[in-house]
Amino acid sequence: MRGIWIAGLVMLLLIVPSVAEENSSIAIQNLNVEPQRLFVGDSAIVTVTLYNPLESAVKVSSVSVLGSGISYDSFELGYIPPKSTHTFSFAVKAVKEGVHNVEVAFYTESGAVRSYFTLFVENRMPEISFSENVKVGEVNNLSLIISSPVEIENVVIDPLFESEPDRIILSSVSGTAEVPIRFFGERSDYEFRVSFYSGNNYHSYTAKLTPAFEEGSELAVSVSVPQSSAFLYDVVEISATITNLKDDAVSAIKFSASSNNGKVLLSTDEIAELESGESSEVTLLYSPERSGRDVITLAISYKDGMGKERTLEKAVNIDVQDSSAVDVSGVEIEAKATSSASAPPRGMFGPTSSSVSTRVEITVSGEVVNRGFSYAKNVLVYLDFGSDTEEYFVGEVEPSDSDSFSIPASGSERSVKVVVEWTNELGEVHSISKSYQLNPITVSTTSPPQRQSLLTPLNLAAVAIAAVGGVLVFRKWRSRRKNESNRAG
Repeated sequence: MRGIWIAGLVMLLLIVPSVAEENSSIAIQNLNVEPQRLFVGDSAIVTVTLYNPLESAVKVSSVSVLGSGISYDSFELGYIPPKSTHTFSFAVKAVKEGVHNVEVAFYTESGAVRSYFTLFVENRMPEISFSENVKVGEVNNLSLIISSPVEIENVVIDPLFESEPDRIILSSVSGTAEVPIRFFGERSDYEFRVSFYSGNNYHSYTAKLTPAFEEGSELAVSVSVPQSSAFLYDVVEISATITNLKDDAVSAIKFSASSNNGKVLLSTDEIAELESGESSEVTLLYSPERSGRDVITLAISYKDGMGKERTLEKAVNIDVQDSSAVDVSGVEIEAKATSSASAPPRGMFGPTSSSVSTRVEITVSGEVVNRGFSYAKNVLVYLDFGSDTEEYFVGEVEPSDSDSFSIPASGSERSVKVVVEWTNELGEVHSISKSYQLNPITVSTTSPPQRQSLLTPLNLAAVAIAAVGGVLVFRKWRSRRKNESNRAG
């Protein structure tokens, strides 16, 4: 095609713009074609100035336009006044691509005058391309290249996807032009609505661009878990490092965390901005509440360079043991049961009876063990007898450490529950308990002196003898009194 254009240019240089035949009474003073480069279907405006040098008017009887690949609407000129010029225009339409040499002839009674021009007709509309491969999954800052084989004006390009800018306006494009464009890369076609003028010809069409793709960079999330397993109610510190591998900054970075079998707290829930290549760290405090395999998920949302919200997630697994991080061990119980008996008030009849009560004096000792990776705070050990309790404040127990306790108590119960209560680093209160039976080492019984009953056999015999003696004395006294009375009578 370029060879054809060059040949046409050479021919154009060799062709005389106007040729007046010998017998012609008029001359072509000027001929202008605008534009000479067209798209198929466009029209060029040919402007001609004719000159009549005679003293009388000259009639232009007919006009002919000859050339392959073009068409025009016939027209008439009429008379040209004496010694004057006449300027007029007509349209020539390009119907076929290529280089077309066109002859224009004006006929009068005395002959014809001719002129020639060349049209360069293109079938290929302006094309659009990106300056680089599109990075999928991140904001691309590229150049949009517009190339046109024909000079175009008042160019308007509307990307049919979210971009900055959302409309591109160029006064003209001759050959190629580049404009910056910013958009989020996706693995899909990109469409543009393109409109422009070529001369007086208006064009509007949709251009589809299928660029070359490459995988873009994301926010890189690196999670560090200190161990693969944890105890119940412990607090595990999980570190997450977020690095911006994108070419532009991201902003409004927000974090949320969740767990299937526990609770998670974050050291921070938002970072204002991360520049390209910048990193930041966030800490997750995880406390399991049920045993088994747990999944901890860190969800991240952010706004890319276009202000559009994006999301990603990172998950880690932890196996939770079916035992508490804080436990009680090595429990020893020293117990002494003391029994005491009490007698009721003296009775006149029947055997005597007494009641016996038992009181247990104990000392419970042992250790509070912290098997976890975090501090156990406000540790309290207390003995629960059901209706009575005894407390012992341990305080703080460091990770992988233990502290001892010894609690004296007394009561009449035969069992005791040892309860350990503590606060973890999430501020949550937890407790565990174990029950123990009291087995007294020494049992001593203290009984008060027994009271003798008054109705013993010996006492009854003495009472009987005394009663018989009394009766005999009474009878003897009565007989003596009676005898004395008789004597007196």
